[in-house]
Amino acid sequence: MKIVYCLSLLAAVGSATRMSRRARLDIDSGVCADLNDLGLAYYDDGTDTCVTKYTPEEPYNANSDTCNTIKKMKVDLKEINVICKD
Repeated sequence: MKIVYCLSLLAAVGSATRMSRRARLDIDSGVCADLNDLGLAYYDDGTDTCVTKYTPEEPYNANSDTCNTIKKMKVDLKEINVICKD
């Protein structure tokens, strides 16, 4: 039983660590909604901010269509942890 408890604690710490590496974005809520539609960010009601879904350690590899859409929004790709394939 203690092993299960320890594993649960380790999993919780791992989740919190990954979450803390995600950037809080200072962007318009409409842009956040557009990024959410692309699966790249979400609006966190608890902190009232837009948060990226990807981390610098595990960025999103976007296709050219997604990259073009993001560029039209004038969002910094590094800020949202997106890598565009050329």
